[in-house]
Amino acid sequence: MHQHHQHGGSYTLHVGEENAPSGVAREPYPCDAAEQEEPRPGSLSVVPPRVCLTAQFADGAVREWKDLLKVEAALQLLREMGDVASAGQQGGEAAVMGTTLCSPLTFFWVDVSGAPLPQDLGTLLDFLCVSPYTQRRWRAAAAAAVATEPLANVELPHEDGDDYYDDATDLDCLRAFVREQYVQLRLIGLSTEDPTPCGSQSGGEYESEKRLQRPDRLRVNLLDASETGALTPVQVLCFAGGVVTWRVRPDVEGWEHIPRSLERRLCGRNNTATMGGNECGPRRPLSTSLLMLTVLEELYTTFLPDTTVVINEVDAIDAMLPLVRQRQSDQADVLRRVRMLRRSLSVHRRMLMSKVSVLELLNRSTIRVLLPFMNPCEDLDMNLSSARQRKHVEPAIYEAGDDTTGSTSAARHSSAYSAIARPIQHVLSKLEDARRVLTNSIIIYSSGVAATNSRSSNKSDTLSVVLGYVALTSIPPTIVASQWGMNVYVPWVNTDSTVPFWSIAGLSGLYMLLVLAYPLYCWIKGKPENLVF
Repeated sequence: MHQHHQHGGSYTLHVGEENAPSGVAREPYPCDAAEQEEPRPGSLSVVPPRVCLTAQFADGAVREWKDLLKVEAALQLLREMGDVASAGQQGGEAAVMGTTLCSPLTFFWVDVSGAPLPQDLGTLLDFLCVSPYTQRRWRAAAAAAVATEPLANVELPHEDGDDYYDDATDLDCLRAFVREQYVQLRLIGLSTEDPTPCGSQSGGEYESEKRLQRPDRLRVNLLDASETGALTPVQVLCFAGGVVTWRVRPDVEGWEHIPRSLERRLCGRNNTATMGGNECGPRRPLSTSLLMLTVLEELYTTFLPDTTVVINEVDAIDAMLPLVRQRQSDQADVLRRVRMLRRSLSVHRRMLMSKVSVLELLNRSTIRVLLPFMNPCEDLDMNLSSARQRKHVEPAIYEAGDDTTGSTSAARHSSAYSAIARPIQHVLSKLEDARRVLTNSIIIYSSGVAATNSRSSNKSDTLSVVLGYVALTSIPPTIVASQWGMNVYVPWVNTDSTVPFWSIAGLSGLYMLLVLAYPLYCWIKGKPENLVF
């Protein structure tokens, strides 16, 4: 792989064939009909691969090749453009796809969509010279793409000692390889409703109209994306001289906005009014950090739901809980809604926290020192050096500018990724507030139910205690007095007097007074809890 230092240039990226500016050359790669109809395992559910190659040269020119059917075609173009560097050093020229180029390659972006063939994937990994860990991960993802189960349900090998974020396939993760000088990322995106292959020309205008007519996807259903199969991974490899992206499912929400956002970043904040025209002014060179900032911003923005919908749902549940009757059917419905909302909040917070974790890792000084091509501030320094080469001014001006740039490089590096993390953290705080309100509502509702159950239980206990004392006071005298009504020989059977009757009645009354003395004492003293046997 050829890596070169980047120089300043002027170019324009485009979206679609009809809006392509004259500054970008789009060269379609010829495709063979037999190659396009090649059968593949599981072809009924697998999207055929499409490859898009974007290359920038030292003179600032940008060329773009779309609709490449194989990864090998993009790699062959990179090899040919690598030969251009050697020819340029010798003062000669070289031709790539019939186009004469005399400037070396400074940056490339290979965008693969769909499920590539195993041999194509192996060729790409060998060309990039990545570590065995990356090869195993990408091969596992490719195997899951052609399997019957979705990628999110595939268990990846654990022989690498992966941590929690690597094993959880619905979370974003980052791994930095200092020796090989590249960064591997797995970004989780949202899949659109109508999947279409990347770069397909048939029905392009119709799909664009449908996408424009489709309302905003920031719905409460977004919180259930991990269970409805709407999540799709985006594999990214970042090198000093290029970026390789791979989307198993090409229909990733927000991906179509990346070229426009990238052009806006390249033009700068002062030139956004004339963006897309021929008078956009000097532009920043395309780099790894600039492209990754754009990709992260566009993909992460789609995960920011409309928090008012969630808060309204929480308020509705909070207002409905006090009105729920003490019936099992009503309680089951409310508890089901609460359980589903709490699970959705937990799952979405978990995904957002993984994205914030990736941005925090990119903000660390380890990345800034050991992998400088991931620093957004390096783009400004390279832009400054290229401007110094283009303009003939006093060197003292640029020396002062270099000192200022060096003093604030760390702050610019931190603010670039923090600007993406700030709205995510704001949404996380809103979701945390909604989760706290929902938890407090459940606690209050549970406390009310517990109080009602406690009152019912106390009434039952009091009734059982009263009945116990009634039985204790009445059953023994009744049993004793009933002996004189039986056909047995008892005392005083032949006595013609009422003395035995009054004696038995007096003894029964005295027994009742003795039994009721302690309950009456507890009742007078206000200690009904001591009445329990």
